[in-house]
Amino acid sequence: MATMVNLPKAYSNKGKVEQARADAAAAFTRMMLRAVAETNTNFSVWSAYRSKQDQIGLFLQNYTRVSRGRKYSTDRAYNGSIWAMKSGGVRVASPDIPPTGQGADHRSGIGFDVHPSAIQAWMKTNATRFGFNHTVGYGVEPWHVGYRGSTDQYRAEGLPDIVGMQKKLGITADGKPGTGFVAAVKKFQKANGLTVDGIAGPKTQKAILAGKGEAAQAAVKPAATVTPTVQATPGWMPGVDTSQTWTGNSHKAPVTKIVLHTTEGSGFVDYQGGKVAPHFTVHRDGRIRQHFPTTQSAKALEHPAGTVETNNGGVIQIEFIGSCDRVYAAKNGLFFTEDAQDVDLAGLASVLAWVSAAHGIPLTADGLTWPTTNAAYTSAPQRMSDSDWLTYAGVCGHTHVPHNSHWDPGAFPVARLLELAGGAAPATGKPSTPSTGGTVTLPDGKALLMKLKDLPDFPLLRTAEHKCYYGDESKIESVSGKSPNSLNPGEILGTGKSSGARGLKAWQKKMGLTTDGRFGAKTEAAARKLQKAAGLTVDGKIGPTTFYAAWLVGK
Repeated sequence: MATMVNLPKAYSNKGKVEQARADAAAAFTRMMLRAVAETNTNFSVWSAYRSKQDQIGLFLQNYTRVSRGRKYSTDRAYNGSIWAMKSGGVRVASPDIPPTGQGADHRSGIGFDVHPSAIQAWMKTNATRFGFNHTVGYGVEPWHVGYRGSTDQYRAEGLPDIVGMQKKLGITADGKPGTGFVAAVKKFQKANGLTVDGIAGPKTQKAILAGKGEAAQAAVKPAATVTPTVQATPGWMPGVDTSQTWTGNSHKAPVTKIVLHTTEGSGFVDYQGGKVAPHFTVHRDGRIRQHFPTTQSAKALEHPAGTVETNNGGVIQIEFIGSCDRVYAAKNGLFFTEDAQDVDLAGLASVLAWVSAAHGIPLTADGLTWPTTNAAYTSAPQRMSDSDWLTYAGVCGHTHVPHNSHWDPGAFPVARLLELAGGAAPATGKPSTPSTGGTVTLPDGKALLMKLKDLPDFPLLRTAEHKCYYGDESKIESVSGKSPNSLNPGEILGTGKSSGARGLKAWQKKMGLTTDGRFGAKTEAAARKLQKAAGLTVDGKIGPTTFYAAWLVGK
């Protein structure tokens, strides 16, 4: 049997020292570093490794022997009999399943049952990149993940020294990267000129362990701060991965443009053996792979016969790993590129800075508009004309390239990317409505009070025990508008397909959305846009602050 290690006692909601296989435990800690920082929610481990006796005990708590054959999906075969789940019980694997393969994660020490629902929802979207998957099916057991490791993008980080950092930060050294730890990390990052995201990644960890709490003098350069290479020479960018290269064509025009793409996948690919490859592929963790020298053309653009040159038209092409479609990203466990923060953009910004220095391409996107939602593939209004394309110099997206049908990189944070690369934000003006992105300022003080008195009340229950919000149906406090919620009996109007939440309808109307009172992908996307523009926590949930913001930011 693989060696098990103890998890910190603070991980358990039962005050129990849980165990897990060493590699799975390290990966879980790396994952929780990010999950807590990005959700501002503490996690707890309900169960990890279980011996066969543990499994038998848990099984008997939740199942009873029946004198019939297998009838329901929750039925289990154990000790020669069929067992049915007790009323109020939870699904438990049969103790007869050997500690290998699917369904035996806990017996193998690679399974974790994690609460609460905010962490579970985060894991649904993000767990894959840490090597975890929902082996029981997300809709069945959203709390359960099992470590497989094949997709673990953070393995090189090893086991973070949480206790060591806690001691340096002067907080309780319980080994848990909870919300208190995240707050202390943010304070340290701010005091030492680091990216303030609360994530104690390798650079932040190194800085904390090298110093003495928040007064540490060994601050490191922020990961997202990029200095263009001095006297960069066109060709191959120094220090990048060149393990996957092909031969391109000669440029038919001076190199004046950088085109951004998104891969719509989770990792590096072979681009059909190089037939549709860009110059660079960049991962959000900072890994950079170069496929062609920048003195040659790449091949990731469409070029119908008889149309203006695209691939060979003086273009450097860069693919960023992730998806620009929120629904597709959520469905397939991909990184949603619109949510990219400074630490995610650092590698991409370094490539832009180097290409700009090597070829003299201006780091601007002036005159261009960018998608604010899932634009139609063939009718993206951002597309340039042939003449615009021939004269344009700067950074653009696949969505801008004439005679192409893709609209990636979508509503990408291009302004911040250009700033990080040492360029200028696009001169495109402020958005006309809250849902189009950009930055707005919420009123405060007396101005806020004067506006609030004329706004509709936030209609959902808000108590210490239940802070309800409009969102998906992951927990009872979440009102989707699709079915009655016992905590808000007067909120849902109608039944079945005609149901809808009355307060959500008012918010949707103000935001210019379809007014159906049902929380779906478009409503969530609009909430995230508004939160991002107003400087609020971007979680897609419509609580009172996000609800009122629809009126407070104005037209």
